[in-house]
Amino acid sequence: TPGSVLELGNGESFLRSWPSQPADLVMEPGSTLIVNGPIPSAIGWDFLNEGTIEIRGGTLRIADQEPEFKSETSVVMGTGTLDFENSSALFNAGAIAPGLADPDINPDGLTIDVPFIQSADTAVFRVQVGSLSGKLTCTGVFDVGGTIDVERFGDFEPKGDEMIPVLQAEFVSGVFGDYFSNAVPLKGDTAYGVRTGDLEYNVTYTPTEILISKVAVIVSPCNPADLAEPSGTLDFSDVIAFLTAFGAMDPSADLADPIGIFDFSDVLAFLTAFGEGCP
Repeated sequence: TPGSVLELGNGESFLRSWPSQPADLVMEPGSTLIVNGPIPSAIGWDFLNEGTIEIRGGTLRIADQEPEFKSETSVVMGTGTLDFENSSALFNAGAIAPGLADPDINPDGLTIDVPFIQSADTAVFRVQVGSLSGKLTCTGVFDVGGTIDVERFGDFEPKGDEMIPVLQAEFVSGVFGDYFSNAVPLKGDTAYGVRTGDLEYNVTYTPTEILISKVAVIVSPCNPADLAEPSGTLDFSDVIAFLTAFGAMDPSADLADPIGIFDFSDVLAFLTAFGEGCP
C-alpha cells in the first residue's frame, strides 16, 4: 500500500508459502522495497512494480518470467544487482536511478542482468555526476528512450573536461530526448548543450556506452541588466547587448512601464540595475 516499506535483510527472501496464496505481488505507488546485504534476496511471486525498489549493495532476484515495471511511478535505484532469473527482458516506463559507482567497491554501480527496454516517453534515466558518479551496467541491450536527468553529487564543481561513463551495456540502441530535455544528436553521436536542473552538458552515445562530458553549472542572470554571457557578471558586453536589444525593440530591453513602449524609462531602468551590480 502507499507509504508502506518492505525491507529484506541480508539473504532474506519473500516467497509464496503455499500454492493457494495469490500469485501476484503488487507494489503500489508510494510503496518501497529495500534490499540490504551482500547475500542475494529473492522474490518468488509474479511481480508488478509501481513503487520504489532500492538496492543497497546487494542482489535482488526476481523469478517472474514477465516482471512489470510499466508504470511511470515505478523507480529502481541504488547499487548492486537486479537479477531476473527467468525473464528475457525488462520493460521500464518509470525512473532508473543508479547509485554511485566506487572504483574500489562497486565499479559497476547498479547492474541489471537482462536487456533493458526504456523506450517509453515517461521513462527517466536519473544520474548524479561528481567526484563519484552514478552508473548503470546492463548485461544485455540497453534500448534508450524517455529523458535523461543529470544532477550534481555533493558540492561538485565541474571543470568542463570531464568524460563520465554513466551507462555501459552489451549494446546501446536509441537516444534520449523530448521537447523539454533534448538529448538527440543533430549530427554524429553527441547531443550538445543538454540542460537539466542547474547543469549543461553533452551526451555521447557509443555502441556500448553513454557518456556525459563538458559539464558546466548554469548561472542565472543576476538582475535585468545581466543580458550577456557570462551570466552573473555585469560588464561592457551587457551594455552592448542592451543597446542592441533596445534598437531592435526586443522584449529583453523593455525593462520599465509602459510595457511595449521603448523609451528613456527603459534606459534608466537598465542603468539602475547595472549600477546595483551583481550580488
